[in-house]
Amino acid sequence: MIKLLVVDDEKLIRSSLRQLISGLPDIDVAGEATSFDEIEEILQKKSFDIVLLDINLPGIGGLSILKELKTAYPNLPVLLMCTYDEIRMVEEAMNNGASGFIKKPDLVSELEPAIRMIRRGNTYLSPVFREQLKLRK
Repeated sequence: MIKLLVVDDEKLIRSSLRQLISGLPDIDVAGEATSFDEIEEILQKKSFDIVLLDINLPGIGGLSILKELKTAYPNLPVLLMCTYDEIRMVEEAMNNGASGFIKKPDLVSELEPAIRMIRRGNTYLSPVFREQLKLRK
C-alpha cells in the first residue's frame, strides 16, 4: 500500500484527491494537512511513502516547506502540485529535491502515473513542464 500525505489548505481539493485515490486499490490517502505545523505533527507520529504538496500554501509556502521536508526527511519523496505554469518554480522545486511537479487541472489523468513513477524512485513532471524545460535548454 502506498501511503500519501496530502497537503493543501483547500478542503475541497483534499476531499477531491481522497475521492480520486479511493478507486485505486494500492494507494491510500493516509493523512491530510493544511500547514507546515500540521505536517510536522503528522510526520512525527506516522510514516508516509509520498507527500503530495500544494505549492501555494498560506504562510511559508510550498517551496519553503519542501526545503524543510527534504532537510528533516531527505528520503521522503515530495510531489508538488500547482494551478499555473510557472516554470521558474518548477526548476527551483526540482533543484531543491522535489520528486515531481504536476498541474492541478491534470490531477485526474496524471496523479496515478506520477505516484507510481515516484514510488519506483523516478521523477515525474507534467508534460507541459517537460516541454517548457526542453525549450529553455
